[in-house]
Amino acid sequence: MSIQKNRMSCMRIAYIVLLVLFTFLWAGTQVHAQQVGVGFASAATEESIELANSYQDLVTLTITAPRNGYIVLTGSGYLTLATSQSLVGTVWGQVSLSIGTISGASNNENETGVELPHAEGGGHSYRYPFSITTVISVNRGSHSFYMVGIRDPNTAFSIWYATCLKLTAIFVRNGID
Repeated sequence: MSIQKNRMSCMRIAYIVLLVLFTFLWAGTQVHAQQVGVGFASAATEESIELANSYQDLVTLTITAPRNGYIVLTGSGYLTLATSQSLVGTVWGQVSLSIGTISGASNNENETGVELPHAEGGGHSYRYPFSITTVISVNRGSHSFYMVGIRDPNTAFSIWYATCLKLTAIFVRNGID
């Protein structure tokens, strides 16, 4: 009788072990299935880029969408205005930044700008943080995104720099497909 009880106990233990094993395997596939529709990419530069009087790409990022969905795109960094040492009066300065799918030109719907109507000359500098976020619909496949900047050509006696720039893209799938 005791041998039979031991066999029954071993069979119950084996059954429980198999049940637990299958539960973990099933749970693992469920987590994986939920992560299939999510993607993340980031590009950054620590260099200080002097903004020109024409549009220039500051940061470029490419992400591959596994299916149709949306990209949540965020660009951030600092803008620094440095005024001329020789100028002692006030300075007017303006710069614009944008993020989106357009390279070398403004992404008008996703633009931010900084304007300083009364900055002091004489070698002063001003530093401003910025952040821009937008949502862009995408199809399955590879997509490139850009952070573009321009300094107003009428800005005199000052230089604009963009520093600590970061462009981040998060893919979110479109519904349940």
